[in-house]
Amino acid sequence: MPDPHKDENFLVCTGLAPVVAALLRRIPEAADTEGSPEAQARIHPPPAGPGLLDPEWSAEWNEWVVPDLHGHFVSALEVVTRDLEQYLVEDEPGQGGLGTETFTLHLPMAHADDWLLALNQARLVLAARYQLTEKELSGPLRHRIGSPRDLALMQIDIYARFQHLIIEEM
Repeated sequence: MPDPHKDENFLVCTGLAPVVAALLRRIPEAADTEGSPEAQARIHPPPAGPGLLDPEWSAEWNEWVVPDLHGHFVSALEVVTRDLEQYLVEDEPGQGGLGTETFTLHLPMAHADDWLLALNQARLVLAARYQLTEKELSGPLRHRIGSPRDLALMQIDIYARFQHLIIEEM
């Protein structure tokens, strides 16, 4: 295993608050479409709108394309889960500078595509599961979490920020 402290092929995110670390650890859970037909439809949409596809072509799409897409998503989530277990670490006390616990993520850039896919899937699933509107998604971040929808909005925002960091580093 490469040493993230000596390898420039890592995106190193330091001083992460415990809530951010906890939300990162929830990426696999957030990206899970199980039990949510809305989320499943959002992740595996047909290539054309309702009534625009020939039924035979639609059946072939579901038979040949959807399983490959699903496998690709599952594989990306497995990579992200392993990376979180290996590379999301609690900092030494006092390292955060505020006297509170902080975390550091050493994200392997070789896994950047998997992270982007997993983060995007988590964002899409959360938006579908909580039926978040464009207005809610594009509005200011709420500082108080008063409901599961508020938490989902915070997760989506944090995941988008991590996507932005990864893309900047690529």
